[in-house]
Amino acid sequence: MKVYLGGTFDPVHNGHTHLAQELVSHLNIDKLYLMPCYKAVHKAGVAASASQRIDMLEMAIKPFSNLLIDDREIKQGGPSYTYETLSSIRDEENEGGVSFVIGTDSLLSFATWFNANRIHGLANLIVIERPASSFNLSEDELVKKRTASIEKLKALGFSLLQDGEKLTEYRSGKVLVLKLSLYDISSTEIRSLVKKGKNITHLVGSDVAEFIQKHNLYQ
Repeated sequence: MKVYLGGTFDPVHNGHTHLAQELVSHLNIDKLYLMPCYKAVHKAGVAASASQRIDMLEMAIKPFSNLLIDDREIKQGGPSYTYETLSSIRDEENEGGVSFVIGTDSLLSFATWFNANRIHGLANLIVIERPASSFNLSEDELVKKRTASIEKLKALGFSLLQDGEKLTEYRSGKVLVLKLSLYDISSTEIRSLVKKGKNITHLVGSDVAEFIQKHNLYQ
């Protein structure tokens, strides 16, 4: 099974690599692909260029032999639609298992995504739970929204999988919800700290921090 973790990675930080390592361990897989988008459809524009974000990703994953970069969305250019990306991956994998990682924020909006009703035939979804504080919601409110979103996924052709160890048995169409030890850190916060002249080495590593400073990013 191939597992893909997408994002803008603007910039990549320790939370990304930590999450990737937890996924590798939890799912018992040999490698995981980090897939930077060229232009996110549901987010504001990125600050660093595509090549700069790739350079930072390469620096960040250097210590981890089980992390790889899939740059197909960068090469494609333009807005990145998950359906089109997964279709491209499926063309390569044929009948092999493919899983795509999303957060609770993406889960809540998934039903509105381009061709959302066709994605179940392309990949499984791994949903990483995020705390209610991330959405300015109470825990009860988030649970209700999350439950409703899972029901929408079922209406779109997915089925919920309780046992994560069995995910590798499925080509596509399953949803696995995981609660992992997320870092309380975001790329938005890092960009803000850089703008204020704060040290970010402890959040992104020395190589990425030096790259950001050298190229005057996020100023």
